[in-house]
Amino acid sequence: MKLYRTIDEVEISGSINELAKIHQSLISASENYNETFIFDTSGSSKPYDFLEGKLTISISFKPACASFNEKTGLVITGNVASLKALGSFFDFESDAKAGEHYHWDNACDPEYTSEDTLPIVVSVV
Repeated sequence: MKLYRTIDEVEISGSINELAKIHQSLISASENYNETFIFDTSGSSKPYDFLEGKLTISISFKPACASFNEKTGLVITGNVASLKALGSFFDFESDAKAGEHYHWDNACDPEYTSEDTLPIVVSVV
């Protein structure tokens, strides 16, 4: 699985099975949820600027927000309902083809997605 980033966008790409693991984790989120996912950083980051190695997702009391910090990497925080909504963007049909993707940012109601979030694309490779 790869985690690509530019200054203002993120793409998470992986096989259907890899993305399904994130889906299962997020839809099982509870009040104490805190999960770190590790990504492959080998190879080219093109067409993005960077390959990131870690994504941390944890609970807050606000709509989900993805942000990047040089020290902590990519972080997504959000309330339980927001994280479960985010999880649905990692759920692809078993016959999904490479290149199929979802855009998570403006696709959700503001109740679930912060207006300050980095846009995220989730795609099948």
